[in-house]
Amino acid sequence: MRVPLGWLREYIDLPASADDIAERLTMSGTEVANVIRVGSEWDRVVIGQVQTITPHEHADNLFVARVNLAREQVTLVTAASNVRAGDVVSVVRAGGRLAAGPRVEARSFRGVQSNGMLCSGDELGISPEKQTIYVLEADAPIGANLRDYLGDEVLDIELTPNRPDCLGIVGIAREVAALFGAELRMPHVDQPNDGRPAGDVVRVFVDDPDLCPRYTAGYVNGVRIVPSPQWLQRRLHLAGIRSISNVVDATNYVMLELGQPLHAFDADRLQARTIRVRRARANERLTTIDGVERVLPTDALVIADAETPAALAGIMGGSNTEISEGTRRILLESATFDRMSVRQTSRALRLVTEASKRFDKGLDEELPPFASRRALALIRELAGGSVAEGLVDVWRPRDALRTIAFTADDLAALIGNAYAAEQIEDVLRPLGFALERDGERTTAIVPSWRDDVTDKADIAEEVARVTGYDAIPTTLPRGELPSPADDPGLRWREVVRSALAGAGLQEVMTYSLIDPYAVSKLDAGAPFPATGPDEGTIPIHNPMTIDRSRLRTTLLPSLFATVAANLRYQNRVLLFEIAHVFLPPLEPLPREEQRLAIAMAGRRSPPTWNADTAPIDFYDLKAAVEAAFRILHVPLILADAANVPWLHPGRSAVLRTTGDDRELGHLGQVHPRVAERFEMEGMEIYAAELDLDALMSLAAEEIRVRPLLRYPAVERDLAIIVDGRVSHERVAAAVQAAAGPLLEQITLFDVYQGAPVPEGHRSLAYSLSFRSPERTLADDEVATAMAAIEHAVTAQLAAHVRGR
Repeated sequence: MRVPLGWLREYIDLPASADDIAERLTMSGTEVANVIRVGSEWDRVVIGQVQTITPHEHADNLFVARVNLAREQVTLVTAASNVRAGDVVSVVRAGGRLAAGPRVEARSFRGVQSNGMLCSGDELGISPEKQTIYVLEADAPIGANLRDYLGDEVLDIELTPNRPDCLGIVGIAREVAALFGAELRMPHVDQPNDGRPAGDVVRVFVDDPDLCPRYTAGYVNGVRIVPSPQWLQRRLHLAGIRSISNVVDATNYVMLELGQPLHAFDADRLQARTIRVRRARANERLTTIDGVERVLPTDALVIADAETPAALAGIMGGSNTEISEGTRRILLESATFDRMSVRQTSRALRLVTEASKRFDKGLDEELPPFASRRALALIRELAGGSVAEGLVDVWRPRDALRTIAFTADDLAALIGNAYAAEQIEDVLRPLGFALERDGERTTAIVPSWRDDVTDKADIAEEVARVTGYDAIPTTLPRGELPSPADDPGLRWREVVRSALAGAGLQEVMTYSLIDPYAVSKLDAGAPFPATGPDEGTIPIHNPMTIDRSRLRTTLLPSLFATVAANLRYQNRVLLFEIAHVFLPPLEPLPREEQRLAIAMAGRRSPPTWNADTAPIDFYDLKAAVEAAFRILHVPLILADAANVPWLHPGRSAVLRTTGDDRELGHLGQVHPRVAERFEMEGMEIYAAELDLDALMSLAAEEIRVRPLLRYPAVERDLAIIVDGRVSHERVAAAVQAAAGPLLEQITLFDVYQGAPVPEGHRSLAYSLSFRSPERTLADDEVATAMAAIEHAVTAQLAAHVRGR
């Protein structure tokens, strides 16, 4: 936001230089990024009056002007055709300049000596016009230094979103008054009432008061649309707004002055002179004043007449009701709109305006009628006409103003500095707070424009920033620093990262947002390309791009895309990621879970002259997963084949642990169709995804150890023939359950398929170790256990014990 100091002086007698004001504002939280000095580089630039202007005798496109500079007259040659005798203009005399660079020297134009230069508004920096000479007001002092007449300093302010009250020059004046102890002069508002009552001329209906708490309408009859006077155009230009016409400029002027956007409609182009504030209907369209036809979102708030939309509420007006040269009657809107509604519509339509920047931060509901009366008076001054009596004001009264009770000790405890009650009052009253004292207790009534002040801490901040943060004494903290809060999850994540890095994997961090079809690529049995977006993912309302428009429910799509990108440049990729996934439903936010994903492809070893050239396989992936389990002291069990659509059905497994029925994750070879969809066709990709929250909940702080046993173990072998679909894990579980506590260890040492084993079956050979911690086992005890094992595998698994 740009604040010309010449404009600011209308509301406060500036007590310091521009640099001092900028410094104090910045230190109080209203950052001044730059001070722009208009005219500071003008040299030998004066005000003159054109006496005569005649065509150049030897050039068709040049004119010769004789200009009075009070003490002398000079001859100037110009190509601008807008200059007339009697015009007051700015002149750069020979040897002068407008900005850093070469000086203007006297020179001859086809036989006519030009002793300087006439200036355009763009060259002076006070108007966007480049092709015409800038004509000053008729009462400008002839011969005076232009810097003394038009020079100004402009504060370029960067505001924080919580201070919409400073989006107007009056708001900045209030801040300066509080900082320097000066007096604020509010703009004089005296609405002319020389027409019929406004309610007799226009009708206003607010169908959605939740999105429009207040709507005021004024009416002016008999206006003339002409260019604004120069002083107004200059002020708008220095504040960063383009001049359009007197009526539109008046609305923009008041917006910059008070921070309240307004909009003027051509009342004759409003059906039945009716305003209806409502939500947009399905497929409703509006051509805005920038000439773009827009399809309106159904949740957008529009300002409509009796039939069709006339404006986007709080954003931009429609071309069907805009002010034109033929406009004679206007309806003036000043309203308050819901900040979220304006923000969502602005983003949905990618349409940001000066009005939307203000409304999406939340504006004071008390401000619209004041701004309306100010703008109506200015419009009558600039465009004439008769102003209807009063305003149409549709308003849902707001709650009573917020009150905050505090004592000076409360503020001292929060700030670390003591302030007298009188000093606190001297800060708060200029900022608009009403104060009531009751002994040591003070009650502050928060002004309607300060929604950011909600409790004692905010009052303390106001006192500290206005009196100066540098006034707070510097003290070192006393006492012992508190111990950091223990976060087991953070510790376990770090040890898992270290274990996987030690196993040769690299960590990656990918976006939490994915495209709408990413998860559907993981289903090898689903059609590809997908016919619609993933139903199980959560869409983002305001995505920057369609490729980042959904919250991910799995880490795999992002990880596979990263593997594919790396395989284009190298033949070995081993990656892992630890991150959150976001699961529906929204209650009101998604459920977040931490996952660990691993992906491996290419050669097992880095390429060297004697390295193993074998490719990565299932067991390399299993080793990486075991590293994560081992570092958390959680036993790993590979259960049955995983029934997930992204894995190869015959080369996968479910991850479990002892004493827990939960599936902790899945690992295996990525299904070839899934690999192809991620541009890894023909490559064996191995991947795993684990529920890291569940795994960390099982982590053991200490390693469990057993004392060395005094008694010897008894070894036995068992070979069985079993259906090929029966997994080793099922066999081992059945053997362990039948043998009871005497079975210390079971080891699979041979797997065989082929003759004489029947087709569709396989032979599994196990080494069984029996031991008792209390005695040496007798042969009959071991024999009894073996008999129980043989009966269990025969009855439960339909197995046949070899040799029986």
